[in-house]
Amino acid sequence: MESTTVETKLLLEESTKTQKKIHKAEVDYAETNKYWEDLIKKETQKRTKSRRVQSRKSPMKRLNNKTHDNKPTKKK
Repeated sequence: MESTTVETKLLLEESTKTQKKIHKAEVDYAETNKYWEDLIKKETQKRTKSRRVQSRKSPMKRLNNKTHDNKPTKKK
């Protein structure tokens, strides 16, 4: 009878330790996942913002900014 009680206690302690490890792993995973989601969100916002700024210019201005050969030349 005593051996079953001791055995049950040991199994219960082992089960509790395992549950704590699982909980810690879940918390670590959630923190890591949140970190990466936030990082991806920030990068996406940066890219979207730079595209918005770029699209405010007219297409001709964007084209003119990229080419430097548009200056009128003097005819002799």
